[in-house]
Amino acid sequence: MDQLLATPEQILGSLARELKHPLAYIARHAELSAMENGDGVALSAIAASASDALMLIDGYLLSARSEYGQLQLPLEPIGLGSILYDVAHSLGQTARDQDCAIEVVAGHAGPVMAHGEGLRAALTCLASQMLLCDPEEPGPRIIRLSAYKQYAHDPIAAVFDPALDFSQKDLSTARRLQGISHMALGSRSSGSGVHLAIAESLAQSIGARLSVVRHRGMSGFGLRLIKSDQLQLI
Repeated sequence: MDQLLATPEQILGSLARELKHPLAYIARHAELSAMENGDGVALSAIAASASDALMLIDGYLLSARSEYGQLQLPLEPIGLGSILYDVAHSLGQTARDQDCAIEVVAGHAGPVMAHGEGLRAALTCLASQMLLCDPEEPGPRIIRLSAYKQYAHDPIAAVFDPALDFSQKDLSTARRLQGISHMALGSRSSGSGVHLAIAESLAQSIGARLSVVRHRGMSGFGLRLIKSDQLQLI
């Protein structure tokens, strides 16, 4: 039997790259049409959906290349504040279209050891997942991107919606239903949970751990990171 030209993982990676081209075209032209037409709610929704799919593909490719040894994600000292602001900026228009504000609370988590692109992608996935969730009470929403220390030593970067309450059981259920259900987080979200799956894969690639965290009366999805003693001494 002849050797396969590519493994299933390589084929999936190539397919993901090919899908990026039409999605990028759709996202860009929908965005331009919405701007030219003035009232482009539907077009904005199309652009946001295509952009979200592109973000997921990029996150998948990054984590897959790391998992299969095609790419190293070296850890380096990073300040969390700039990462959180980058995530907020990238999702700003999508949030506004959903009548949602994104707030950044950088806090005093200190520097961490992480891979910048990988951490940014993981947090973007988590924030996008939170945008897909539906609070019980209608009206404007606030999503908070926070960095803080737990127990005085564990740096955490987290995504919260004060109107939603999560438990570790919700995350366990989402893991179990991944790829099976279109409501991995129950009635609070119509998403399949793929955002959480990619975020968790990216987290593992950079030595972080995804969990449900609680902070100042809020619960959400957080990444437990490795603190950087290197910059603490500077």
